[in-house]
Amino acid sequence: MNKLHRRLAAIVAVVAALLTTAPNAMAQPGPASAQPATPATRPADIIVLMDASGSMWGALGSEPLAKHIVARQALDRILPALAGQHRIGLTSFGPGCRSIDRLVPLAENEAAAITAPLDRFNPRGKGPLTAGVTAAAESLDRGAPASVIVIHDGLDNCGEDVCAAAAKLAASHPRLKVHIVSLGLASAEATAISCLPRATGGTAFTVADAAGIDRALTAIVNSVAIRDDRRRGGEEVSQAPKQNTRRVAGPPRLVATAVLAPGKLELTVPLHWRVFDVTSGKAISEATTAKLIVASPPRKVRVLARVGLIEASAEIEIAEAGDTTVALSLDAGVARLDTGVKRLASDAEEPLIRLERLTGGDAAPAADSQSKGLAQPTAAPLWIARGKAIEAILPVGRYRAIAEYGLANSEARFDVAAGSEASIPLLLDAGRLELSSGDEIAARAVTFAIEVDDPTQPGGRREIARSAHPSPAFVVTTGVYYVTAAAGGASVRRLVTVRGGEVTRETFPLASGTLLISASRDGRVLEDDGTVSVSLAAVGTAPALGPDVRPILGRPFELRPGGYVVELRRGGFAISERRTVNIVAGRRESVTLAVATAELTIATDTRNAPVALCEVRRTSGAGSARGDVLLRTVANRPTATLAPGAYRIGCVAGTVTRDVAVTLAPGERRTVNPFAE
Repeated sequence: MNKLHRRLAAIVAVVAALLTTAPNAMAQPGPASAQPATPATRPADIIVLMDASGSMWGALGSEPLAKHIVARQALDRILPALAGQHRIGLTSFGPGCRSIDRLVPLAENEAAAITAPLDRFNPRGKGPLTAGVTAAAESLDRGAPASVIVIHDGLDNCGEDVCAAAAKLAASHPRLKVHIVSLGLASAEATAISCLPRATGGTAFTVADAAGIDRALTAIVNSVAIRDDRRRGGEEVSQAPKQNTRRVAGPPRLVATAVLAPGKLELTVPLHWRVFDVTSGKAISEATTAKLIVASPPRKVRVLARVGLIEASAEIEIAEAGDTTVALSLDAGVARLDTGVKRLASDAEEPLIRLERLTGGDAAPAADSQSKGLAQPTAAPLWIARGKAIEAILPVGRYRAIAEYGLANSEARFDVAAGSEASIPLLLDAGRLELSSGDEIAARAVTFAIEVDDPTQPGGRREIARSAHPSPAFVVTTGVYYVTAAAGGASVRRLVTVRGGEVTRETFPLASGTLLISASRDGRVLEDDGTVSVSLAAVGTAPALGPDVRPILGRPFELRPGGYVVELRRGGFAISERRTVNIVAGRRESVTLAVATAELTIATDTRNAPVALCEVRRTSGAGSARGDVLLRTVANRPTATLAPGAYRIGCVAGTVTRDVAVTLAPGERRTVNPFAE
């Protein structure tokens, strides 16, 4: 007898009872009188929670439309089965980490009214999945049966702990089920958020196309409808998932589930299932779901289930009628890796967690093994993921987890036994350090360096980070750090304490000015081509400069206020120019160093001096001290660029000696033959 016939029969029975009751009894309200639906008997409320992050504009597999459009079309097809029977609302999360938008309030809405806001949906930004689920749950009656259907395509990327939130929801809303439809999610990512449906008794589906969304939503709708029928019939619905519930009649079907170990509850995370005919070897079915249901004629099949790195299989004979059930044991455990980090900024990055499988060696921590000379185990990388807490289904074995959050890191080793569920502390006691110069001019050239005490390093300190960003931010382990801010020749050093879970902001007041140095030679602009050198020396109250301070021609150079001497030298022939400049905070000073040159050629390639040793000494003018040898050469016809002034040329060729005086004017080019007859 179908559902309609049952309901008609119930109505007839009630009417008959009323007609045989005395009139005075009919006037008295009694236990059988019609009463408003209570939270325990009314149909479950449903919130559809849609991901509004920017990645929802991406394609789902080979589908030509964006993910959010494909999801909306699936809702248009599936929601009419629930509309009018349930109170249904629509909520979205994103684009910011605090953006939760209640698009359609919870009410007995028509299906078209529920999906109408999605026609102008514009996903962008980040996806606060955890905040969205929490907000959706808070809009529901805590004592009433309810479901949240999450449609998303990624993990929470706002630094929230989805597994911790799932545990809180299970306690605060014991009759709430969270169902997840993940669009194109990787296996490791699906496993990472599997705690959400598992903690609340919901289901999880990972889909790769529009048909997959339809199947997932249909399965969720059917589960909601089944529970409503049981509730209306007076059957108490257990919050724990029932194991191996099967039909004993009807068309033959294969119903496959997976458990961590024999005797454990069935898993609610999506697994990749494949079913083969044992006789022919042909594939019968392939799907990604928590529970596999396949209609099949009686035959012997091989069922394979895979989740992450784990695969289990079994051969089973499908019965002539009803459900043939099989629960594959994965011989695995669940490990929840929790870094315990706190949100350090509104959109803070999340820790990076790496997992390695250990084989051989000693099980002691790495530091103990090294100190005791024990053999080190071999580590095989398994996966890497981002999140404050990650949950993974792992094969039996030994593992090492490494968490990195900026410059902070921690490590933990643990064992996984079949059927075990363990929380592994991977604590990162970290804080955020934000630096700035507080000076607009200095910010354009500032460099920040962070050091820690290290007695094994020269000077007793070790640099752990350096940045040329004007306002860098670092996540570091709680502790004390030496921070240096330098801009040009200006620098400020400070001892900074970073506390766990806090943001420490430090401003380094690099009051500075800008010096722009240019040069010319004989009226033409001189480039910094490697043949010139510019030196800078502090005078008076200006802070001393380090040996590595070297300004470049044509580029602004940041300096602390004070006096400085700028000197330009070109080549090795005493061509130089020196100027004194005063730097004022917040101002730009320009100085041009003009050098004059002359060119001297010694004609030693005559027949009188085929090979000669010649020296050029300065006898007057600025620059090098008088008498300095500026040039010594045996080259034929050497040419030198010199500063204007008086020089003596001394040459020796065999037994012949020549000494010639010459005065060079600015810009002059002269050829001198000391051996001329």
